[in-house]
Amino acid sequence: MRTATLIEPYLGYRNIILIEKWDTKWEVEICGSGKHIWVYEDEFIEDK
Repeated sequence: MRTATLIEPYLGYRNIILIEKWDTKWEVEICGSGKHIWVYEDEFIEDK
């Protein structure tokens, strides 16, 4: 499981799980809420 941190929080959440890369965006799941959103690669930093 690949995780990352949003640069700008989404509704107070910063931690995300990378689900699938689409054309120019990633489908991600917000940790703690289960909501799926789509973000560009420059909107998050992948955790190591």
